Amino acid sequence: MILSDTRILEEIEKGNYLKMYSVSPGVIDTDMQNQIRQSGENDFSSRENFIAFYEKGELVSPKIISARIINLLELPYSDEVNYTVKN
Repeated sequence: MILSDTRILEEIEKGNYLKMYSVSPGVIDTDMQNQIRQSGENDFSSRENFIAFYEKGELVSPKIISARIINLLELPYSDEVNYTVKN
């Protein structure tokens, strides 16, 4: 759900302060990644990119990413948080 600026201002007027984060975890090593790497060249046009991610060790496990997101959520909130969950 995308909140409009008006909606955010309405919530602030009610005393409800929202915490917002934008998370870009990168490419995560999921079962889908394995399926992509095993697909035929004609089945997935970016297949070679995903094979390269795997071979270069650029995929991160879902457990590591989820732990990093939990760490982010446990930090004191600040509108100037700069935290990365990527490698």
